[in-house]
Amino acid sequence: MEGSWPTQLKAVASLHLDPRNPRLGRESSKRAPREIVQHLFDHDKAFEVAESIATRGYFPNEPLLADKEDDRLVVVEGNRRLAALKALREPGLPDGRPMRQMEVLRRRMHVELPEGGLSLTGLERVLIERALARTDGNQTRAAKLLGITRQTLIYRMERHGLRPRQAE
Repeated sequence: MEGSWPTQLKAVASLHLDPRNPRLGRESSKRAPREIVQHLFDHDKAFEVAESIATRGYFPNEPLLADKEDDRLVVVEGNRRLAALKALREPGLPDGRPMRQMEVLRRRMHVELPEGGLSLTGLERVLIERALARTDGNQTRAAKLLGITRQTLIYRMERHGLRPRQAE
């Protein structure tokens, strides 16, 4: 089809931030990549983007747009998403508060698989119990934390033999 661009999957490490991005101000072309990431976290809500990617996954209908410059792929659209992806891979990339936030976020999304394997049913039960504990038994808020409807949460609670907390 004429005028269409093919979507290509590329490693995050192979993509470069655009130092001429208008969000970064006039002096941005002199900034190192680490400084660009820091700026996007400090001033342009890149942490919120990282948190969304970590909790909901990367939304493939909004691809990064890159242009080849001197044998490098420079992202011309989606620099906050790229900064978020880079920081998820390397939480120490932004300094200060964003670094601490990224470390917490990465720990939250990190799951180790034990040597003997893992029971998905058991993991589901643990996640439901943790969500209910975090929300003091509020099923609506627990369901939102888990990314499911309240009705689905109730069904899964019943399936696992979990009972709602009784009013004290």
